[in-house]
Amino acid sequence: MRMDGSGHPVLSPYARAAAEIADPPPGFGIDELRLTDYVSANAAMAASGHDLWDTIPAVATPHGWTWHHVPGGRRMELVPVEVKALLRHHGGLAGTDVDQNRRGTRPLQETRPAHFRLPRGAAAVSEQQVQGVEEDLGYRLPGAYRSFLKAAGGSAPVGTALDAELGLLVDQPFFTVRDEAAMNDLVYVNKCLRDHFTKDYLG
Repeated sequence: MRMDGSGHPVLSPYARAAAEIADPPPGFGIDELRLTDYVSANAAMAASGHDLWDTIPAVATPHGWTWHHVPGGRRMELVPVEVKALLRHHGGLAGTDVDQNRRGTRPLQETRPAHFRLPRGAAAVSEQQVQGVEEDLGYRLPGAYRSFLKAAGGSAPVGTALDAELGLLVDQPFFTVRDEAAMNDLVYVNKCLRDHFTKDYLG
């Protein structure tokens, strides 16, 4: 992957789409900026008739793709999640003129639970598979997450969901259990995190 003179990755060769986003209003926090930028870019692509938005809500990001903020402006590029995950670089966001210390978004006036479509027939992930993951990780997964894994695997919400406290648009599949290393495999992702962060940082 090529880096520019300022040390930022150049992801343009991998981009499937791009959008120019308006400047944020005064008083925005970093999470609010990221959230509204993603929604705005998605809506712009859906309105343009881009084929990746044929079967998903206008504000959702296509599965397997994510938006990258190009440093030095308001351009966003849609790149594969595998490419973005190579560096997990947020220079384009970190350099924006918003409150970098303000986290989350404004409280929602009305909340509704997210809906997940369950696979028909057998469990998405078996108890034996979950136990295998726990052996590899060295600890037991939280009860609610174990139930979610077995019932829905790594399913994404139907449509989109929002975590206002974290300022996250939830529109991608969750981590699941795979037979081989993959970006959405629980064991693989945990190994990557341990490789990138020390235990005191991860808590």
